[in-house]
Amino acid sequence: MRERAPAVPAAPDGLPVAPPRRKGNVGDMVRSLVVTVVGGALVFGGVFFALYRDRHTAPVRRVDDQLAGVVSGFQGAGAPFPLLVPTGLPPTWAPTSVQSTVGMGQPKTLSPSFRVGYLTPGGRFADLEEAAEPVDHALAAFGATDPVPAGTVTVGTASYVLARSANGVLSLAGRVGSTYVGVTGGTSGGATQAELVQLLASLR
Repeated sequence: MRERAPAVPAAPDGLPVAPPRRKGNVGDMVRSLVVTVVGGALVFGGVFFALYRDRHTAPVRRVDDQLAGVVSGFQGAGAPFPLLVPTGLPPTWAPTSVQSTVGMGQPKTLSPSFRVGYLTPGGRFADLEEAAEPVDHALAAFGATDPVPAGTVTVGTASYVLARSANGVLSLAGRVGSTYVGVTGGTSGGATQAELVQLLASLR
């Protein structure tokens, strides 16, 4: 025969008294805390992933037309040194910035120079510098400070000094005819040596 549950004692006014509440133990508190922390981490991770994805899949702002205009202005201004133009690079090489101190209304008192920044097919950065004098100072502006020579690299008929700075920045610098040329990957997300060589090999 089943035992009957004990009767709930009545309060003095005749109303039933609620049974005592079950006290939580340490295990319950730990489980609740774990669920809260894990849930918060999942939410934060989802938001971070969404922001990271949006940032790194944003379209690259190419300056192909601007590059063509700067090259035309440079060559039409008397060309203080033979300009070597990147030619025949695959479309996956995206020019993202271009600067020149020659033509396009630039003052003639500036030291003549030409610079193009690229985003490589591997998503890294490469910078090309050309001038009528050694480009070491220009490369230093992109993090190639106190470079240590690490040999020479021949590209076409030109020889370039390969250097690596203390913070790992690669650079290649040399001279093609009367034009001083240098390439570097900058301080973060920099191009590989193979990519820098490919950029030099495209100069015409």
